[in-house]
Amino acid sequence: MMVHINAISKSVKEENLELLDLSKVLILKEQVSEVVQACQMAKTGIVNTNLLDREEIHRLILEEESLPYQNSIEAIEHGSASVYSNGTLLLYVLSMPKVKPDSYRLLMTRAAIINGQHVVLDYEKMLINQDETFGIKNDCSSIGNYSICAPKSLARLPEDGCIARLLKGGNAKCHFEPSSSIIIEMMDETSLFLTNFWGKIQGKNYENVLNGTYVVLLNNETIVVGNQTFTSRSTRMVQALPPALTNVTSNGLKLNLDYIHELSVTNIRHLRKLGETFHFSLIFDTVALTILASICYVIWRKITTTIYFPRLNRSIKQDQPNAHFKDV
Repeated sequence: MMVHINAISKSVKEENLELLDLSKVLILKEQVSEVVQACQMAKTGIVNTNLLDREEIHRLILEEESLPYQNSIEAIEHGSASVYSNGTLLLYVLSMPKVKPDSYRLLMTRAAIINGQHVVLDYEKMLINQDETFGIKNDCSSIGNYSICAPKSLARLPEDGCIARLLKGGNAKCHFEPSSSIIIEMMDETSLFLTNFWGKIQGKNYENVLNGTYVVLLNNETIVVGNQTFTSRSTRMVQALPPALTNVTSNGLKLNLDYIHELSVTNIRHLRKLGETFHFSLIFDTVALTILASICYVIWRKITTTIYFPRLNRSIKQDQPNAHFKDV
């Protein structure tokens, strides 16, 4: 009996050990799978939240005052991951951008076409403050109501250059580009940019005729501009920058490919019209010369016929010199 009980007890212990080993193997397999998945995701900069300790992230946010995050979830969303290894050690690194304490105004910029030309504008979005001006080359990250731009996404513009002077005032010496295009552009959900435009703009309760350059701010409405329809489902947030007192002088006219192509097409059209006009003129001149020659020929025939008969009469009279006439 005791032998049987001991055998049962031994069997139970062995089964428990097997289950314990199996559970450890399953846990190890799951952890290895997490590490492999984290490495694969880190190659594209995606953070694997299963490997992170939220308390450590929260402590990091509290310690670094320059980080603009309000909670750990927001920090993970804008963080990027990378994995490093020396053969025996595997290091998982979470990177979160730090920001300078300086603040800038984010501007959307467009060049107005006036008198067939506009200022050369290389960037459609800019950051400015009192001391610096940057052009945005690549998109910036948005965190709450702020935009965070990496240094590699910015191009610093000279403060004595054209764009900085146009935005902040002063004497601006700018390059211009010729253009005759009509631009109608929806810059964001609430802002419509028009330049070199002449036509009708029609809303639900208004209708106007515009001529020139305008920024139309939409407030949860639909408008018709020319033959195009634009709809906004948001309230307007964009504010137009007040004009700066600037004296602008031209530093030259740059010919772009679009303008050269448009000029070539226009010249080809003019040459085609001149060719058609010349062809028509040649036909007209030929017909006119033919008619004129016919008229001259008819007149010449009439003149020669009128002169010929008197000479014939005189010759007849001269051929009868010995004729006698008898008085009755």
